[in-house]
Amino acid sequence: AVEVLAAVNQHSHYRPAAMALCNELASRYQAERVSFGLLRGRYVKLSAMSHTEKVNRQTKLTQAIEAAMEESLDQDTEVIHPAPDEAAVITRAASELSRHYGPVAVASLPLREDGAPVAVLTLERDADRPIHPDELELLRLTCELVGPRLLERQRADRWVGARLATQTREAAGTGPSLNRCRR
Repeated sequence: AVEVLAAVNQHSHYRPAAMALCNELASRYQAERVSFGLLRGRYVKLSAMSHTEKVNRQTKLTQAIEAAMEESLDQDTEVIHPAPDEAAVITRAASELSRHYGPVAVASLPLREDGAPVAVLTLERDADRPIHPDELELLRLTCELVGPRLLERQRADRWVGARLATQTREAAGTGPSLNRCRR
């Protein structure tokens, strides 16, 4: 997890840092694809994908990944497919992603800021190599370490007007927590 954080920290801007995260995790976990998305209003917007320079949000694959990410954020928990027997989470979007673009094992993990989910990381790899609980624990730790750094980079890279609007909302007491309201 610290090595992944070091790879992310080599970049001073959000997009290259997010790409470094996705590529590093894809390499370390022998994943077919690792994706990172940010919560925008009520929906997740995919912002980085391993080994992909520019994300095309119009493709069905991107939309399927975003749906799996939203499934994780809506439940504010990890969504694993195939789901462990004791799991009590909904995995419909993750199952659809696996069925249409696999078969793959899927793990989506929310990243939190001030206790609220604001981003999600989705890892996909061959179905014959499901996500092991030890790997899931390392992914959780990685998300905890890398999340604040990526979110800081994303905020710093925004247009000056967007940064000013956020600062004004926070000063008025209607800060980012209202942007996270999902229902």
